[in-house]
Amino acid sequence: MAEVYGDWDDSYALLPRLMSAMEESNPGTVFVPWYNNVQTEDQVRVQNELMFHRLFWTFKPCIDGFPFCMPVIQVDGTFLTGKYKGTLLIATGVDGNLSIFPLAFALVEGENNLSWAWFFDQLHAHVTQIIGITIISDRHAGIKHAVNGFLDQWGWTWRWCIRHFLANFQHKFGKKKDIRDQLWSAAVAHQPKKYEQKMKTIRQIHQAGAIWAEGQDLHMWTFHMDNGARFGIATTNHGESINGVYKGIRAMPVSVLVEVTYWKVNEWFVKRRDLSIERERAGHSIARHIFDGMQKIKEKSSKHRVVLFNRNEGIFAVQTGIWGGGRRGHNRQSVTLHVETRTGECTCQKYQNRRVPCSHAMAVAKSITLNAYSLVSPYYTEQAIRNSYSSSFSPLPDEAYWPVDNGKLIIPPLHLKRTKGRPRTERIHNEMDQSQRARRGPKRCSKCRQPGHDKRRCPGPPLEQDSGPSTNQP
Repeated sequence: MAEVYGDWDDSYALLPRLMSAMEESNPGTVFVPWYNNVQTEDQVRVQNELMFHRLFWTFKPCIDGFPFCMPVIQVDGTFLTGKYKGTLLIATGVDGNLSIFPLAFALVEGENNLSWAWFFDQLHAHVTQIIGITIISDRHAGIKHAVNGFLDQWGWTWRWCIRHFLANFQHKFGKKKDIRDQLWSAAVAHQPKKYEQKMKTIRQIHQAGAIWAEGQDLHMWTFHMDNGARFGIATTNHGESINGVYKGIRAMPVSVLVEVTYWKVNEWFVKRRDLSIERERAGHSIARHIFDGMQKIKEKSSKHRVVLFNRNEGIFAVQTGIWGGGRRGHNRQSVTLHVETRTGECTCQKYQNRRVPCSHAMAVAKSITLNAYSLVSPYYTEQAIRNSYSSSFSPLPDEAYWPVDNGKLIIPPLHLKRTKGRPRTERIHNEMDQSQRARRGPKRCSKCRQPGHDKRRCPGPPLEQDSGPSTNQP
């Protein structure tokens, strides 16, 4: 590792030069280091050294682009696996195509009350102070402690990742797939009556589980009580996906880790920017993911019957048709469309929760010859996506041209030095990971595709191997 990426201790000493080089080449990029004084065993302060404690950073293009993304931030942490322990905290946004939008990073000593509070403070100070931001995360005690200190003050909202919520349920009550599936359906139900139907089933088969779930704050884990704060985003999968992207850098020296985030985020911006430009040139105005989703419900909306109640106020009733093989539909919803502002509400709550017209709103739009795509939130337009990625990175100069640092020597956090032994590189899987494996089915042999063994223990004939051209002459 040292031969490829350099010495670990030297990597900490290199940080000030790297940060200065990035700030000079990409003005507006923010680094917030936190160093502690170094003392000898006799409590005498070492004058020329500082010990690394924490580092927060965010790139200018990320700051510029976030206002065009949905006002949702997902946060997660992943442990480091190198010579020194620690945790990489990551904040991600969600762009108009429901894709990852890298936002900010921090290296901290671990996930605790103080580190999470510090991370959110830096996020608010340097990335966004927009009122109405929704934080989606797991129920980590450090996050709970941190958000409780700023939610009212900043005008932000906190919501739980539903996947982690179900993992908490399974940890408490065991692996109960039927109940877990019902609880997921209850959580993502937009209508109170559908939520109640699912919970009624759970109460019948597991009363204790139902009491526990309903004893939690419903607005934190259910769509029907969400008031649209989470934009229909159920989990922190975006944040965890980017953790997977950066999995390989967790064992790298600190300065290399920071520099790799720069290259990775730039690569992501270039790819997304080019894709958005290509779609706009092709005449697309709505994000691909949203457009595809609306196409799927277009046929469903064609079976609805619309009744006008008040043209001036845009009030309609929609009688749904029968669909899903006769198992679903045949109910009535009320829709209000504000044509001038291209907004609306539906009693199914999907429209206001997702900011994308539901089938009922689409049926109403068709009845008044209004383009249903004009009712989509501006966040989901190709223009918004292009604006999200319009700010560009500038090349980082070679290390030989980085500014010279004449300050104190930065040394690593010696108290976090890893003891001997191979570090864990995979996170501990929880109940939800096991349930996802169950949905994918059992692991199968890559040779015969049968479950119960791998290719090394396959009872079938040995695999044929290509040994190249024969040297034997006929």
